[in-house]
This record gives sequence, C-alpha cells and structure tokens, in this order.
Amino acid sequence: MKRLCLSNCLLSRDQEVILNEGSRHLIDQKLFIKIKEVIVEKVNKYKIEISDISLENLATHVAIACKRIEEGFVLEELDDVLDNEYPFEKIVAEEIVKKVEEFTGLVFPDAEIEYIIVHLLGTKLLHKKRLMEYSEFDEAGTIINSMLERLKSELNWDFSHDREFIQALTLHIRPAMNRLRYKMNIRNPLLSDIKKKYPAAFEGAIIASKCIEEYLQTEVVEHEIAYIALHIGVALERMKLEKKKIKKVLIVCASGVGSARLLYYRLQNLFEQELEILDTISYYNLSSYDLSIIDLIISTIPIKEDLGIPVQVVNTFLEDKDIDSIRNYLSMAQNGTSAYLHPSRIFLQQDLQDKESTIRFLCDVLVKQKLVPEDYVNLVLERENIAPTSYGNLVAVPHPMVPVTKETSWTICTLKRPIQWHEQMVQFVCLLNIKESNQADLDFMFQKLISIIEDKSVVQKIIKSKTVDELIEFLG
Repeated sequence: MKRLCLSNCLLSRDQEVILNEGSRHLIDQKLFIKIKEVIVEKVNKYKIEISDISLENLATHVAIACKRIEEGFVLEELDDVLDNEYPFEKIVAEEIVKKVEEFTGLVFPDAEIEYIIVHLLGTKLLHKKRLMEYSEFDEAGTIINSMLERLKSELNWDFSHDREFIQALTLHIRPAMNRLRYKMNIRNPLLSDIKKKYPAAFEGAIIASKCIEEYLQTEVVEHEIAYIALHIGVALERMKLEKKKIKKVLIVCASGVGSARLLYYRLQNLFEQELEILDTISYYNLSSYDLSIIDLIISTIPIKEDLGIPVQVVNTFLEDKDIDSIRNYLSMAQNGTSAYLHPSRIFLQQDLQDKESTIRFLCDVLVKQKLVPEDYVNLVLERENIAPTSYGNLVAVPHPMVPVTKETSWTICTLKRPIQWHEQMVQFVCLLNIKESNQADLDFMFQKLISIIEDKSVVQKIIKSKTVDELIEFLG
C-alpha cells in the first residue's frame, strides 16, 4: 500500500510518462536513469516490446523498491505463486534485479522479485512470438470473442473479420487483466481526449469492458476503458473507410423494365460516389423484399406504407427537381440534425439543481410521450455511474448503456445556471436516444455533438437561446 501511494505521488495524473517536478526529490535521479538503462538493455536482449509509459512506470517501481529496501521496509509475499506460472517474466525480473543489486549493493528478497513480476504482467512487456501462440481457448481469446459478440449484438459493430483489431486487442487484454487481478494502479494520459474526441468508441469500450468485469468479477476503471476505446476507434475508422459512406439504394419503378433501366443508369451516372443501387423492383414486390440493408428507396410512384426507410419519389426521367431533392437528402443525411429534434423535447432555462434531477426530468418527458420504456432513467443513470458524460465547455451528453428506442432523437434542456456534473460544470444537456441496432446514428450524433462542444461561441448561443426555433437553428 505504501508503494502504491508513493507511485501515485510520483506519477503525474495528466501525463503518466513524466514524473512530477515537485516529486523528483523522492527518488535518486541518477539511480532512476541507471535503472531505465538496465530495463532497455534487457528489452534489447530478449527482443521484447515495452511502451515509453510502461518503461517509465517500471523504472519508477524499481526505484521505489530500492528506497524502501534501503529504509528497511519488508514486503509481504504474495498469496499467489507466480514463479512457475510466468517463467518468462521471472527471468526478466531476476536479470533486472541482479543488475540493480550490482550497482546499489542492495539485496532484493524473493517477495520483491514477485512484485516486479506482477508489474511486468501489467505492462506491454510481451514477447511478439507469444502473441501468435494464443489459441481460441486462451482466456484472452475467450474474452475477446465475448467482446466481439456483445459489440455486434448491442451496437451492430461487426469486427469479427478485422484481424488487425483482434490481434491488437489480444496484445492489450492479457496485461490489462493482470493489472486488474493484482489491483495495480494505472493512469491513461489520453483519457480526457479520448472521451471528448472519440465518444462512440468510448461507449463501445464500456460495453466491451463488461466482458472483463464478468470474467474477473472486478470493476474496470475508466482509465482501462479508454485504452480499449483506442483499439475500437481504430477499428471503426477502418470500417468507415471500407463502407465509404455510400448509401445502398433500392429502385421501385412501375413503368416497365426499359424505363427502370434508364432510371438506374441515370442515377448511377449522377451519384456514382454517393449511391450503390442494389436492385430494381416493381411495386408489388416491395412488401416481400428484404429491406434490412437498404438505406434509401427511390420510387417513381408514391409509397404510402411506413417502411422505416427514407423514400424519394422521382419522375421516371429524373427531372432537375428530382436530382436536387436527392442531393438535399444526401446533404441532410451527412450534416443535418433537424430530423432528430422536436419542439416537445426541447426545454429552455430550466431551474434544475443537480445531475440526477436533470436526467430524471428529461427521461420522464420521454416516458410520458411513450417513446421509451419505463425503466429508461435507470439505463441512463447506469451508464452515468460508469463514467461521467460531461465533456467540458458546459456540455453533458447523457444516454443509456445501449440503444433501446425505436427512433433516434435528442431531448434537450438548457439550465438557468450551471450545475456540478462530476468534475465539470454543465448548463447545456442533450440526452441521446439512439435507435436500436443503428451504428450510423450513434456515430453521427457524437460527431455532430463534438463539433458543438468544441465551439464555445455556439454553446453560449445555445445556452442563451430564448426560443426553441432559435436553439434548433444554432444546432443545425
């Protein structure tokens, strides 16, 4: 426990790789540099990898051990026997200790070596070859498979064929699990930036981290969650590049095969980069057609049925007004927010006192409008308890653990005065209600809100809005 406290003191909360200037006197800097040189020597000898942050942390750990041994503090031996289970880490630990003993004259007891092994297990100090030796029956593989299934079922993100993502996550999960097992402290210097700039990935990481919690029966802190979010964020970017944001289109044409083909080729010529035309069908076949992957229907006749998919009605010969209408739709699909806003779900200058009362107020509105289940507030508060949804600049974006609503919408309120929201002050609250199994909506919502959060002038205009129409205009 003493070593944990000293380590927390030495390591900066905001930048883990740099020692606090005011804390440098606590350890001998010449000794610290020598220890780092020893670790680098062993890294090169065994052809192993270690991040800069892990190198700094390990050197700090050993320097603290030297100071503690010198002052006569004795560590208790660990309950778990590590020597046989982790022979590779034991060899590295023993060689590091031997070198340190040579130039310090100190003697490291066996308990000290055990603690260094634990520390190695919590770093990226992992031989490249060993990663490739993991099988699907390894515990890391079991957890990653569970993560893949949960991300697909709850967010419709299918990473099962992303080999790069799976390998990167495998490399991360094993040391992360050991950190959690042995309750080792960790700081993620990128936590704040990840939450603010990659919120969709962070939400996915919260869901994925539940798989570790269930396996280890221990809480995964948000510093660990943010590291998982980095890997998910990279995978999402790859997924976006592959999809290229092209809308999948079904053409419904009632005037014969010839005119249907004419419309097909005209659309393909005009919107080659924006639309992928999957099929052309007659109206009478529409009711039996699988629309699960269709983003847009372009029809030459009005369609009265509510298909849950946008419909653009055009002339068979595609007039200029039809082309403009399709372009406007594509532009709104990329940039617009008006479809997610309704005056009955926007509240200005509310006199609410704290985070929970604000969340309950917004959720109660949705329950009364029969847009969400009765326990919706519990889902939102559950997510809030894992990691606060305040992103700075007076903005908070609460939302449920997983999408549960039938339609995507925003429920908004501004407050008369800022309220405390974890460590941030908040005056503009946007409750996200995401349609089930709609990854595109989740990504778009966060992208739009990030652009708002980062623009202080827009946030101030929203907070000072006197009418609903004025607020909608600023959000648009």
